[in-house]
Amino acid sequence: MGEDEQYTNRSSGTHIYLREYIKVQLSGSPPLVSMSNKLELPWADCPSDTEAVRSGNLTGSLRGLPFKLKQLLPWPRRIVPPFPYELYVAIISLYIDAVINVFHVRQYRLGHDISTQSHALVQVMLASSPFGDLVCHEWNKYWPVLIPKRWLLARPIVYFEIPFALAIDLSPFTRLRFVSLPFNEAFEYRDNTWRILPFIAILPPGLQEIEFLWCHNLETEIIALVKVLCPTVTTIRIVPCGLFNNPSCLWWSGHQETTDHAHYMRGHELVDAENYARTISLSLPGLSCLERLHLGVYFAPFEAVVTHRSDHVEHHTVEDSTEWFDGTNIQNNAHFNAIWNAKYPNLPPPNTEIPRLADQKLWMSSCPRCVEEWSTKTEQAERLVASFLAIKCWSLKNVSFCSFVADKRIDPSEWEVCRAKIVRPPSAPIETHTAPSEYPEGTLVYVRTKRPGTPCAEGRYLIFRWSGTDWDCVSEE
Repeated sequence: MGEDEQYTNRSSGTHIYLREYIKVQLSGSPPLVSMSNKLELPWADCPSDTEAVRSGNLTGSLRGLPFKLKQLLPWPRRIVPPFPYELYVAIISLYIDAVINVFHVRQYRLGHDISTQSHALVQVMLASSPFGDLVCHEWNKYWPVLIPKRWLLARPIVYFEIPFALAIDLSPFTRLRFVSLPFNEAFEYRDNTWRILPFIAILPPGLQEIEFLWCHNLETEIIALVKVLCPTVTTIRIVPCGLFNNPSCLWWSGHQETTDHAHYMRGHELVDAENYARTISLSLPGLSCLERLHLGVYFAPFEAVVTHRSDHVEHHTVEDSTEWFDGTNIQNNAHFNAIWNAKYPNLPPPNTEIPRLADQKLWMSSCPRCVEEWSTKTEQAERLVASFLAIKCWSLKNVSFCSFVADKRIDPSEWEVCRAKIVRPPSAPIETHTAPSEYPEGTLVYVRTKRPGTPCAEGRYLIFRWSGTDWDCVSEE
């Protein structure tokens, strides 16, 4: 289904049957809006509405609606009298909810296909002036717009660049669902010591997806914060600050050793990958709604970076140098230190004897030799970690990582995860177990991993055995 087609729906059929369903669901409940008047909307002969249906341009996504609600959207149309105002509010609220949930926090931050949402909303707004008011009012409630103007659709804003020394308070935006917070300045150098600043925040209670950009904290520390601040989130994205996405960060001027990158350059060994997965899994209990988890680690060793810079020069699209003075007018180390101290008086200068990090542009193009060397190895480690997290956190549906062979070295490498089959021991009693810890010892669970959008037949399985105290990966199908 194309991006335009995924929004396509039937205008009048949608509204008529939606409001009939909602009327039944709301019977006996207090009205959503205390108003006794009705909207006189000419459903059958509204020119803009009819034309929108005929042309197929009325766009909207109903994938977030209950299954029973979708069953009430047949082709036939029939004329019914207008219903109370609160029912129209409920219809528009459901529609807005579905349109918002089409994208995730990263897509909103990057502005991917946001125009398709505007198109979907405008088509409904053109049905009538009251509908236009309702759409604007309901849509703008979800975004940080303090004084929305009439017939002005707020641009989706999820990125909040707030000085880290201050407490982050987003509680006034009570309907905010998506938040992306930068951590690139969440550190200080004081008393000859580098310190990571504590994260102090008040977040909206209804937050669904949260993203932490350019972190220097460990993933377990950040997940622990999320459990306290917003335990009902469905998506957590943790993107470490690293040599691919932020090499100019001042943090790296004081952290120049190879081991300083070990927390996100994890290597490809499966034993190390499983140990990493076990560590992360210990922090997941308490996040019962978590469906999507992004861990911005690379299952490739730091040596892969060194090899690309030194041996894959034919695939470099920009000039690369490990020397600090190349391409500058700096004469010597004393000259460099003088310039550094003038620019950053509170930070010690880096050791110019240690090779500097490559410019980010070096990683913008793909390298066939890197792909050939590392794609299979990193994929195996990613599948193992994704499967292990899925067996430990049964609400998970999507796990992603950063990948050394991905586009620009920063695009997510996503895996859909599914507990496809459960095999109990022959001696186990026949009964339903609601929690994994209740399974009898020897239970086998087949966890499938596959790329989003690919057929299930292309998925691969890892088999986990319940030992009575923990899950162990025993084989690959």
